[in-house]
Amino acid sequence: MPDPFENGRPTLPEGPATADPAFAPEPKKKPSMALRIGSAILAVVLGAGAWIGTRALLDSLSGNSKQQAIEKAVDELHRSVSLPSQLDEVTILTDITAEENAVHYFYTLTDVDPSVVTTELLESVVQPTMCGTKQTRELLDRDVAMRYSYVVEGTDDSYDFELTKDNC
Repeated sequence: MPDPFENGRPTLPEGPATADPAFAPEPKKKPSMALRIGSAILAVVLGAGAWIGTRALLDSLSGNSKQQAIEKAVDELHRSVSLPSQLDEVTILTDITAEENAVHYFYTLTDVDPSVVTTELLESVVQPTMCGTKQTRELLDRDVAMRYSYVVEGTDDSYDFELTKDNC
């Protein structure tokens, strides 16, 4: 019989769980790039959306313009989010700007296969998530667009798209 403490450490006897790969535990799967990007974007945009939506409503009642509300919201985001901000394993939020009738989010994707990143992929992740949230819908219904720009680190690849009430 083999020594169960061979080399000073306990060893498992050969058996189905150790000898047959079919019994080996499956490695944990990482969430897909799309899921990671979507989750990260949702967290940032929900915070921004709630603030912008509330401020836009209050400011419109007090006479301030929609553009002033957008600018105030972006200023508030800059105070509350340290940029650049690593949102997940592959997504870095690099900037947020106030533009005419829009909030523009800038991201860098790291450690991704550039051959799988497309505008369509990014839109397919962002659009259902953002269009499905109350805060985003409220912003879009006030004609505040949400613009997204991505660059893939180490490449010249860049992807841009915009969400409006017409495409949500």
